[in-house]
Amino acid sequence: MSEIYRGIKFKAVRQGEWRPGADEKKVAAQLFSLKDDYRQWGFLDLNGGNFSGRVPGGCVIKRTGAYLENLQPTDFSKMTKLSGETVYFQGEYPPSSECRSHFLIYQKCPRYNFVFHAHLPGFTNYEILAGPNCLLPDQPYGTLDLARQIANNIMNSQFVLLQNHGVFVADETFEAARNKLSAFYEQFRKTKEQIALHGRDFS
Repeated sequence: MSEIYRGIKFKAVRQGEWRPGADEKKVAAQLFSLKDDYRQWGFLDLNGGNFSGRVPGGCVIKRTGAYLENLQPTDFSKMTKLSGETVYFQGEYPPSSECRSHFLIYQKCPRYNFVFHAHLPGFTNYEILAGPNCLLPDQPYGTLDLARQIANNIMNSQFVLLQNHGVFVADETFEAARNKLSAFYEQFRKTKEQIALHGRDFS
């Protein structure tokens, strides 16, 4: 991501305390477990990406300002509504700066219940990695326009790559979405190995 991270780019409207029910607690626990996968796959950087799960009335999503390296089980919010440049949520902190991408995916793709976004620190050869999958051009993070582009493309692609930024995957279940991100990691790893073998700079 060529742009320096500077927090959320939307108006956040808090709708009170979030008191998660059993299903929401389960989703938050599943999402929390991803921090170990992200670390293992090398997807950790200063901001660390984000992830969410659909629940009745919205989605559970990593909150803004929570970094994966120090992520706590309570570092989640519930996003309840999106109205253009305004995001409505429950919890102590607003949801992730990329929350509009997640919310629009759930609106546009009813069968998807989990969305994961990971950063690819230091990687530059996105055209090689994308193959037949969607590659969106380098652009500012966290905008409504970018969220719409991601949501419009993710149904027709195993993953959506954002130039100089990272990747989005989505699927019906937590396990399916995790497997899809794991498969992406294997492709990412092999691509880096091939580039290194042929003397291409990927660091």
